[in-house]
Amino acid sequence: KVRFVGDAIAAVAGTTLQASTYYGAPGQCISGNDTVLSLWNTPMASGTNESGACTVSGYLACNDQASGNTPCSAITHAVVVTRAYVLKVHNYYTTKPMTSYGLQVTIK
Repeated sequence: KVRFVGDAIAAVAGTTLQASTYYGAPGQCISGNDTVLSLWNTPMASGTNESGACTVSGYLACNDQASGNTPCSAITHAVVVTRAYVLKVHNYYTTKPMTSYGLQVTIK
């Protein structure tokens, strides 16, 4: 069960957080809609609002191309500290708007 704390996700040490973006239905992705997905401690550091791949330091996990579901993104992170985390989705492209996307999150 995923528990939200404001805009953040609460996760317990010893669990694994899995998150992935999609278009349409989970597991589907449409060419030309390129997401970047990153996981951060809260509060998230300033200066992390960017386009492009995983280039800003400070994230716990980041992915630009999910294996088997490109150009969507997916991360798996072993939670070491019980706390709130922020998942950030942004557009890889700086000149092309991202019309919509879905985000699937599980904590096991």
